Amino acid sequence: MSKAFTMAAALVAALFLSAAMANDWPPLPATGFITGRVATVEEAATGKAFFCAMVNGAPAKSTPIKIKIPQYAYYHQGSTKTQVIIMQAETVQITQGSKTVTMSMVGARGPDGKGIIGLLANFELLGTTPPR
Repeated sequence: MSKAFTMAAALVAALFLSAAMANDWPPLPATGFITGRVATVEEAATGKAFFCAMVNGAPAKSTPIKIKIPQYAYYHQGSTKTQVIIMQAETVQITQGSKTVTMSMVGARGPDGKGIIGLLANFELLGTTPPR
């Protein structure tokens, strides 16, 4: 085989591999996500939501984060990058005494189907088109 043929074959293989990798992302779900509102205690208790922030047994003050949901994302934890689909996003304010903490929380579904809850800063938002 010629060197040019080998290089062309490698290029074609790389293109097919990258196309196959793009297909590793599942389609975005049509249901099962929370958007434009905060999750209720009942939704979190029944698994229809990833979280409902609570303080002293009562829901904390939350507002929906204005991002497209569902959407593709990477979840970064240390040096690990995991493919996820964002399913819920809320800014949560927790006040205890005179101290108020505000956190941007995200609920996502990982490739194994398990839920991931983390800070928005740990997610790389990718939009609604399957990434390549």
